[in-house]
Amino acid sequence: MKVLELNSITGIFNEFYSPIDFSLIDRRDLKNLNHIFWMEILDIEFIVKVLEIMKNSNVEKSIWEYAILSDEKYFIERLQNTYKIIAQQAITANRFFSELEVLEIYCKVLSKYYFKNYNFNIQDGFQFPNYSIKKIDEEANKSTIVFDFVNNMIDKMDCVCDFLWINGTVNFINYYIIKRIKEINPNCFIGLRYHNSEYFSYSKIKNYLKNNNLLFNVIDCIVLDDNLDTTDKVENFIKRNLNLSSIENIMYLDKNTNEIIETNTLKKKFSFFEMTRYRFFNEIINTEKIVNLRLLPNKQCYWKKCTFCGINKKYLFCEDTTYDLETNFIYIKEMINKGYKYFWFEDEAIPSDIMIKFADFLLVNEIEIFWQIRSRFDINLNKADCDKLFLSGLREIRFGFESGSNLILKKMNKYESSFDYNNIEALIKKFSQAKIHVHVPTIVGFPFETMVERKETYERLQYLNKQYNMTFNINIFLLDVASDVFKNFDKYNIKLINFRANPFDFIDNFVNYELEESYNNLDKERNEFMRDILYPWMPKTALIKPVILYRLSETIRNTLLWSNKEYDFILPSKQVTFILNNHKYIYDWKTHKIFISEN
Repeated sequence: MKVLELNSITGIFNEFYSPIDFSLIDRRDLKNLNHIFWMEILDIEFIVKVLEIMKNSNVEKSIWEYAILSDEKYFIERLQNTYKIIAQQAITANRFFSELEVLEIYCKVLSKYYFKNYNFNIQDGFQFPNYSIKKIDEEANKSTIVFDFVNNMIDKMDCVCDFLWINGTVNFINYYIIKRIKEINPNCFIGLRYHNSEYFSYSKIKNYLKNNNLLFNVIDCIVLDDNLDTTDKVENFIKRNLNLSSIENIMYLDKNTNEIIETNTLKKKFSFFEMTRYRFFNEIINTEKIVNLRLLPNKQCYWKKCTFCGINKKYLFCEDTTYDLETNFIYIKEMINKGYKYFWFEDEAIPSDIMIKFADFLLVNEIEIFWQIRSRFDINLNKADCDKLFLSGLREIRFGFESGSNLILKKMNKYESSFDYNNIEALIKKFSQAKIHVHVPTIVGFPFETMVERKETYERLQYLNKQYNMTFNINIFLLDVASDVFKNFDKYNIKLINFRANPFDFIDNFVNYELEESYNNLDKERNEFMRDILYPWMPKTALIKPVILYRLSETIRNTLLWSNKEYDFILPSKQVTFILNNHKYIYDWKTHKIFISEN
């Protein structure tokens, strides 16, 4: 039985989780589809073709397009090098932004002149509402230049198979590709697995999926637990033509009865490597060796009481009753011996005593690494503990701040009733004095929140950022179907919930609800605040939003590198000049600032 994998077309580097040298990939391998797609649109011949279309178009051009046409050669050269520079990672936040902005400008050009039916960006790729399988199906049956482009790639690839794994979630692109592959292999079995985000899981919407006949017309099976044992069993059972009903933690279509079956739920133990996503950067482009992993593969957040959170609801693993670090130390040492020195621990929250144990292990064994971790504010940590953590290599720690309002925090059930905001500042101060960077995720738009509470949050963040080695990002509250807020929406003053689709077509984890403030207003507000406090050097005309700059900085793990190294912003200044509407414009390709004067 021939088995293939498909990683769908998304943003460049799969939302920046997997930087790679495109030139080293196998162009026939379907698993590399996203890398091949970006390699194609960054090919010099294709760039020239797109710029010719733009040049010959009668559509009114933007300032960025005039800047491109003022020196096409420079733009093309810059565009072809920018992905390599980003993947190298040895650049400042300013340089990172500068390169991202070049790519995003190109994406806007592609959206306007080539992929005309879709918005397209570097973070997610094609923008389409992928919450409804019905909408996706309708879109996949259209004839567009996007599908023509994808077809040209698929025709060059090895797509003949008996079994195809879809890694990730269903979107309109991989839905279309699945249909194409079904045409090539009518009897091919299609499995869906690895939902690759702690915020998303098909296991959270099982009750809706049981009636999603349209989805199961193209998908034969969904693995709900992402366990290697489960995926291996599915492959082996199909190979031996056995009934899938005895495999736990899957949903599948019974071809005899045409019924969607959910099998028994069984909590399983995950191996260290199953909860580890290696980032093998290419040495030729001089990238840092970073690995993403969980320190405790079978442990959830030890609080598990936040009313907004649905993360813990996706896990189908059997939690350990004890914290077994010894086995994991063995694997960590092996990775260190292979040259890995930057470790990003993805655990939702590690208790402070486990952090200290890990630090002791590193110090006793004289292991030199640099690491990042997530935890919860713990007043029991003292200055000596923070100093020890720094000596062991801890350079960045994340704490869930969420809100500056005690009222909102109580609604979130974020802390114990004895919680005191002074504890937050005291702990941030200890870590800051120990030279450990503190980052705090924050939420705005939570039910009951008013501008007064939001102002409290902004004021506290501004104060803490000014006083200490501390940064933040601001998320807009999303209503997760697995959260307590969703299940008890009446207690949170939510009057209207909108699935945006028939629930039996619904394939998302988040639903809309009536906001006190519009999403667009909140988005504008948070971006302006993040720019003013964190990125004052970002021009307000930038296409990359501050919240996206932070997100991509985190997913590529640059924030850990920036916490440990200092880099120079080495990029020669390049300015172009053009006349538009009787004004003289100067565009700076280094800073992306726009200067205007009378002609």
